[in-house]
Amino acid sequence: MSVITVSDVLHLPSLSSARVKAGMDGLDRQVEYVSVFDNYISELDFESLDTKSRNSFFLTAFYHGKDNPQYILYALKYFHSIHTAALCIIDENMDELPEEAYAYANQCGLPILFIDKNVPYSIIISEITEQLLFYKNLNSQEEILAQLADRELSDNRKALLIQRLNPYFAKNVLCFYCRVEAGTPLPRPALAEKFSRDVLFFAAGYRGGILIIRSFKDNSAQAIDKYISQTASAIFESFPECMAGISCCPLYSLGDAISQAYHAAASCPYQPGKVVYFRALGVLRLFLKLEGHPAIDEFYLETAQSILDYDEKYHSHLMHTINDFIENDMDYTKTSKALFVHENTIRYRINKVKNMIPYGQSDTDFLQTLYILYIIRKLKDY
Repeated sequence: MSVITVSDVLHLPSLSSARVKAGMDGLDRQVEYVSVFDNYISELDFESLDTKSRNSFFLTAFYHGKDNPQYILYALKYFHSIHTAALCIIDENMDELPEEAYAYANQCGLPILFIDKNVPYSIIISEITEQLLFYKNLNSQEEILAQLADRELSDNRKALLIQRLNPYFAKNVLCFYCRVEAGTPLPRPALAEKFSRDVLFFAAGYRGGILIIRSFKDNSAQAIDKYISQTASAIFESFPECMAGISCCPLYSLGDAISQAYHAAASCPYQPGKVVYFRALGVLRLFLKLEGHPAIDEFYLETAQSILDYDEKYHSHLMHTINDFIENDMDYTKTSKALFVHENTIRYRINKVKNMIPYGQSDTDFLQTLYILYIIRKLKDY
C-alpha cells in the first residue's frame, strides 16, 4: 500500500523551507490527517486521549507554550500519546524549543518542524490534503493492478478492470516497471502527473515501485522501439535513480505484461538507469509460466529448506553466498571480491551446500540446481 510520510510532506512547496529541529528518526511516520491544534492542553485531555486522529500532521503556533518550557514538554508528551505524525510550529511566538523538549522528541521519534509565520495554514492544509487524496487513489489503482496480474482472473473481470484503469487504452500496451533501491523516495505524484497528461498512458504505484503503461495502435517493431525509447527517456529524466523492466503485450494480456515487467526489473541486481527486457530473460521466462506449480514448490522445499535451516541454526550465510555466486557468473574469484572474503571461503561454502542438497550426478547438475534455486527464490522474493 502506498502511504504518505512526514518526509514526503516536507517535499511540498509550502514546506520546502521547513526546519526540522528534532525527531529525525520519525520522518518515515505515516501521515493520515492534517489539522490545526492551538487549544490549551489540560489534564482532562490526558484522561480522555483521542487516538482516532492518530498519524495527524498538526500545525500550531504554540501560543500557550510561549515563555513556558514546562508546558511545552507537557504538550509534547500529549502529542506523543495520541500518536502524532509530526508537529509543525509556526514561528510566530517562538523559533526554538528548549533543549529538554528536543531531547524528548528525539527520544520518542516525534518530528518537530518550524515554518515561517507568513506561510498560510490554508496552503499547507490544501497541499497535504491533495497528497492524501492522491495516495488514496493510488492505493485503489494498485489493488486493480494486483488483480489484473492474477492468472485466475476471468476474461470478463479482466476487461472491466482494464476499463476502470483507463477506458482510452489502445489495443497494445508497453509496461514499464520502475524499481528503486530500498529506502529511495518515490516521485509517484510527479510521475503520475507527467504521464497522465496523455490519455493513452497510465501510471501508479505498484509493489514498492512505479508502473507505467503506454498503449498504442501501431505494433510494428519500428514503432515499438520508438515508443520504448521515448517513454524510457521520459522516465529516467524524472527518475534517474530507477531501473526499468519492460514488457509488451496486446491489451487483453495486460495482466501478463504487468507481471513480466515487474519480474524483468527484479531479475537482476539493482542498477540505476538499467533497462531489462522481459523477452531477454532467457530461462526465467519459463519459470514465470510455471510459478505456483506444485512441482516448483516441492523442488524449492527439498533444495532450500536444509540450507535455510543451517543458516538460521549456525548464523551462516550459505544462501546469501549462493545468490552472489550466481550473480557473479559462478566465478569464485569474482564472488569473493563481491563479498569481501577469501576465495577459499566461497569454495568451502559452495561445497558445504553441495553436501546438503540433492542435485543429480555431476558438477554440471549441481550448478544447474543452484541456478534453478536462485531463480525460484527470485520469484518468491519479488
